[in-house]
Amino acid sequence: MLDPGYWPDLPLLTDDYLAANPTRNRALDLLPLLTHFDEERVRSMLPHEKIGSRPVFHYRLPQAHLSDPAWTLMLDWERWLSVEHLAGHPESLAARGKAALSRLS
Repeated sequence: MLDPGYWPDLPLLTDDYLAANPTRNRALDLLPLLTHFDEERVRSMLPHEKIGSRPVFHYRLPQAHLSDPAWTLMLDWERWLSVEHLAGHPESLAARGKAALSRLS
């Protein structure tokens, strides 16, 4: 999925996502969106997960520790800004994907 040339159809994307991320425990969870498009495929891999089918990304807000004076939202906010930046700059996304692939090989 890191390869800038990776442009799968929806069934292959769903299969690859489920193979790499068989959990809802992600900040940006695609399972509601993938379930919306192909519920049978998702449920066959994750029959016991609580997944609401809807045509949107599911972004989980970070846990808030308001009683901790050292807690801050900034790390999660900066992470989200990075996602937004990459979504609007495909050349940056491609460069990061290539760099990650080179570290893996």
